[in-house]
Amino acid sequence: MKVKILFVGILLIIGSSIIVGFVNKKDHNKKSIEVEKVIKRTSGNLNCLSSSTIDKLPKVILNYLVRGANNRTITKNKINKVKTLEDIIEHFPSNWISEYISVEIERATQNIKLKEIGKNIKLTPKQQELFNNTKIGDDLIIKVLYKSNDSLEKEAQVKEINITMTVVPEVEAKFKKGNEKLTEYFEENSNSEILNWKFNPMQNAAASFIINEKGEAENVKITKTTGIITVDRAIIELLYKMPNWDPAKNNKGELVQQEFEFSIGEVGC
Repeated sequence: MKVKILFVGILLIIGSSIIVGFVNKKDHNKKSIEVEKVIKRTSGNLNCLSSSTIDKLPKVILNYLVRGANNRTITKNKINKVKTLEDIIEHFPSNWISEYISVEIERATQNIKLKEIGKNIKLTPKQQELFNNTKIGDDLIIKVLYKSNDSLEKEAQVKEINITMTVVPEVEAKFKKGNEKLTEYFEENSNSEILNWKFNPMQNAAASFIINEKGEAENVKITKTTGIITVDRAIIELLYKMPNWDPAKNNKGELVQQEFEFSIGEVGC
């Protein structure tokens, strides 16, 4: 009887040891998994990762955008035919206007502003001359003060129309291989400074550049900084090294330069 009790006791001790060992192993595995998860969550900020681990991390997605550095646009061919506001502004609301207070035309060129004021929809000779002297890249600011013939108002109120137009070439500059290939160039040639830029949600940066008569990028300037000098420099270098474009042409078929704007940031910016 004593032998049986002793034998059962030994079996119980062995069984308990096995169960405890199994539980400890399971708990150890659980802790290992938790540690692994913590490493994965924070690994983007670690500098001691192997290259194979870095390759497995999700890559930062950047959005690249190039567009003409302008507002509404108008060409020299159209400018040369301008006689009234309706010739300049499509769907000009002349039927809303009961009385013109003033029509101000301003030409902004190379940090110089020239202004002429008229009294109605028909441009004065000086205003027409101002238009005819514009150059590609100039801005034309049109400001109209008027009274509306809205019958719901007891007394006509003075209202304002403000429109800015940029003079662009008849044939605009374009990347030789198309916009998709231009985006591919940016994606494949952005260096580590750009790719590792830790930008905040909805943050982006911008630069302006000119495509000259040879189709080369020149006069690259950061217009909205990343906040990091080395990243700004990398963006400038990226734009300067772009393959040549097909340059712009004016209304005489002559090659001319054209300004563009480059934006970079997270997808959705």
